[in-house]
Amino acid sequence: MIAPEILRAKFAVSFTRRLTDLHDILDRGDLIAAERGFHSLAGIGGTYGFPLVTTLARRAEQHCGSARQAKVQRLLDRLMAIATELREERDRAAA
Repeated sequence: MIAPEILRAKFAVSFTRRLTDLHDILDRGDLIAAERGFHSLAGIGGTYGFPLVTTLARRAEQHCGSARQAKVQRLLDRLMAIATELREERDRAAA
């Protein structure tokens, strides 16, 4: 079995990469691709035990479907803050 701290560290790296990709997708205005990306992120959050990530990603996915890009951007900003916290937690554990 993989230790929880290793799973959290792997999630932090993947999560940050996915959020960066979603930011680029939103900059292009591609809400269809963003909707798919947030759907995937919601599932990954659940798999790794991050219910807040799942909740926020689902909300962003729904707003993509209704073309509310400003709301999607605010949710992405909240997800980015979570990613920053996870990276900082990982860095503290590694020190």
